[in-house]
Amino acid sequence: MSRDHAQRPAQAAATPASATPQAGSAAAVAQATCAFLRGGTDLTSPVLVGLHQALIDPILVGRVVTAWRQGASLGRNLPAELGAAQMVHDPRFDWGVSEPAGTAGPPALTPDREAVTAAPPPSPGAAAPPGEVATPATTSLTQGTLAEDLRSAAQAHPVDADRLVARIEAAPLVEVTSLAKNADLVRQMERSLPSRVRGRLARRLFPDGQRAVDAWALIASHDRAQRQRLLDAYGAVAEQRALCDAVIAKGSHVDFMVEAFASYWNVEMSSVQGQHWNAELLQRVHSQCKLLPEQDVRGGAWRRLTLTRGEGGSMSDHSGEFAIGSGSSMGGLRTRLTSGASFGALFVRVENPGAFPPHSQISIGGHDMKTLRGVVLGNSYILDSGLSRDYPAGTEITPATTTGENSSLTERAKAGTREIQVANLGPFSIGLAIELGPAPSADVHQVAEIDPVGKKLKFRAGLHHTYPVGARVAPIVAHPFGIGTALAQAVEAGATHIYLSDLTQFQVGARIGLGPRPSADIKQITAIEEAYLKLTLNSPLSHGYPRGALVAPDDGTAMRLGDWTSAVVRHEIGHAVDAMIRATGFYALGGWEATRDFSAWAAAMGNPWQTSDGSVISSQDRQAIQAHISAAARNSTPRALNHGLPRSHAINRYYGKEVPVIEAAKPCILRGESFWTTPQDLKRYGSRYFSINTYYGRFQYHNEEVMAQRVRAYQLYSPAEFFAEIYTVFYEEAGRVPEEQLGRLVPVGAWRDWIRNHVHQRGHAPGAASPSGAGVGAKTHNPGM
Repeated sequence: MSRDHAQRPAQAAATPASATPQAGSAAAVAQATCAFLRGGTDLTSPVLVGLHQALIDPILVGRVVTAWRQGASLGRNLPAELGAAQMVHDPRFDWGVSEPAGTAGPPALTPDREAVTAAPPPSPGAAAPPGEVATPATTSLTQGTLAEDLRSAAQAHPVDADRLVARIEAAPLVEVTSLAKNADLVRQMERSLPSRVRGRLARRLFPDGQRAVDAWALIASHDRAQRQRLLDAYGAVAEQRALCDAVIAKGSHVDFMVEAFASYWNVEMSSVQGQHWNAELLQRVHSQCKLLPEQDVRGGAWRRLTLTRGEGGSMSDHSGEFAIGSGSSMGGLRTRLTSGASFGALFVRVENPGAFPPHSQISIGGHDMKTLRGVVLGNSYILDSGLSRDYPAGTEITPATTTGENSSLTERAKAGTREIQVANLGPFSIGLAIELGPAPSADVHQVAEIDPVGKKLKFRAGLHHTYPVGARVAPIVAHPFGIGTALAQAVEAGATHIYLSDLTQFQVGARIGLGPRPSADIKQITAIEEAYLKLTLNSPLSHGYPRGALVAPDDGTAMRLGDWTSAVVRHEIGHAVDAMIRATGFYALGGWEATRDFSAWAAAMGNPWQTSDGSVISSQDRQAIQAHISAAARNSTPRALNHGLPRSHAINRYYGKEVPVIEAAKPCILRGESFWTTPQDLKRYGSRYFSINTYYGRFQYHNEEVMAQRVRAYQLYSPAEFFAEIYTVFYEEAGRVPEEQLGRLVPVGAWRDWIRNHVHQRGHAPGAASPSGAGVGAKTHNPGM
């Protein structure tokens, strides 16, 4: 797909400065924006562009503009070194309303004080005086209505585009709005009027009337080239992105959102396996992409976004296709009955059978909680038991743990609190993961208890930030990232030793904490007994802990819940980055080797043919063992290593004699592609851990640090997954912490520094040509993420 269009939203860095409003450098725009927030300048076109660039969220930009119009002092009294985003998120920022001290973030919207989404400045074509936001002219050029004039003009040959544009600029907004809703005339305009006319008409609707969806209706087209011509007529790149942003943020028209997303990121959009895009998933992917570096999301390696089944993602380094599962967000986990279902029915017909895989627990109409047994004819679910009542067509089917809805805070929630009060408990259940505020959120928590009388949700850990009344509270799909494991046995207060499910992440002398943070028991490990998975602590525990309680390092790298959709996006963009830069230097930091050479893999073990009883394996038996393991490495079907072998085979004769090549192969062949899910079973010889990746047919090993400091077990899958997982965590706090603090959750300094120096600061120009190929193990079609 061509990327040489000068005005595409995806090509911001390639756009000449003269093509943007009030041409100037990014630094000048940022400086003007900060000066505005400190009360030193008025609201100008560059300032609006700068606000959109710094704050990302159009609604948040709107709140800032509204506060300014109401006379708020904004960031006038904040330290001079703060940037625009830091000022707006500072608790001391003045929103012009009475907020309790310590409130972090903008005030909530209320019916009597509704913020208007800030629009970008007009393009130069709108003839705005320098330094001012353009306003439409008020002098009509004709005596008829705008619709009448355009209908007449559409029949003229040739069409006087200049006159029509002037007429549109002069028309009252009510006429512009009425015309945009005239479907017949809009269709006529598509056939007869120049793109410039439709683009300027859309321009009036969004910046002047804040009607982003109505404006997009005039730009909407399945033909990307045609849509881009209309966007170019609409305005400059920053203005186009602001419109796309607003359409996606509105979330009211999924088809328009898909088009806006495609135009914003310069990617193709598709869906397969009967899936349908939903607003929530699109918004989550979009918001996360905006927080990543331009050179990563716009470097050319990502070319298509495809919605598929499942909860993970994949990135092809050949076609540039990013496939994401509809179940990666709570928004994907819903569908509806396409026909009525009667009392006692054991199967139901649905509009999107891919929303739930077999064996999912679902809620039908909020009353019947069922388990799926399978999918029939591609559009029906088989239920584990009959329905308890009749249901009409259109009845919603959601996860059994949530209604699929969101709620909001009815009381301000301070940082550190472990409970919140919400307007509606319906969407929540114990064990469900939720997030507060806009996605991606710094506060993702699991509901530990529900108080139905007080309408409160309670958590085991405190909030990181303060949230105002009205802040969004939403159920999400979440997943743990970071270092940690679980207690294998419950432990009582006073105990000085604990038993874990996995010891590979801990060493003698390390400081650990038990249970959710902040922990009442921070201890130092004084001894490790690997045979019993036992840790000895330096002092008795002050509390008892149940089986499964978290045991993690006493620092920020400790295991924590995170929004799964955002993690999938970061991970797959990480693969795209790998395809551009070939991150073999990063692989080397983990001591990675992935080869099809069995002999090289075995030699790295030191004594690969050693036996526990001292017996010597003959050359002929070694060849038989090597041949069988090599064949098994090319078959992803999980099975025992000795499955189907006669008792006389060399594998069976040495099966219990702790031969390194046999022991290293056992857990990987037994679990197939899922070998990484039980890292404690991987074998270590010397300072390396050994595995077999049956998806690629590769013999692999890596150093102890990759195992001990893993942010998620999936980084053990291959060298490329090691890079993608660390990239995922490096940008986990993007948009929430200053740039210099990015990567602080990465547990190894060398890994963090490599990402910063070779990825974050690599200076790869957006849209520039990138080297072909990818590192060893870059995934193509494996759906597991």
